[in-house]
Amino acid sequence: MNEASHCFNKFVQRVSHLSEMHQSSSKFIAGYQQELEKLRRPPLDDSSSVVKDLFKGVPSPRVKNYIELGGHHLQSKRQSLVKLNGFLKNLNDHISKAQIYSKELGKLVDKVTMLMDADLEKNTSKDLSNFSLKQLDGDVEQ
Repeated sequence: MNEASHCFNKFVQRVSHLSEMHQSSSKFIAGYQQELEKLRRPPLDDSSSVVKDLFKGVPSPRVKNYIELGGHHLQSKRQSLVKLNGFLKNLNDHISKAQIYSKELGKLVDKVTMLMDADLEKNTSKDLSNFSLKQLDGDVEQ
């Protein structure tokens, strides 16, 4: 396998990796948005008489705590924060890898360009050396 083919295969592999990373990054972003919305959920509207009556019917310390927290579970908020942190970490890892792959792709393009230029120069000089003055004279006479 020549060097240009090797570069092309490596290029295709890197682009494929970037495509896979794009798909998983989309999932990370969707998960991040979902957890963020859980944290942004507004508190219970305790001005409603139905809500007040509902909670008065169950006078336990847990319900009282739940009402004080605005209808949010503290453990759920902690879990959401842990998940948000995980999504951010994964996205940052993907960004770092994508930057590395992007640099590698640039180097591969430069290398293939250099190989193509060298091949073109080699073929051009070969064609010029095969071109004789007799052929030039024959072309002029016609």
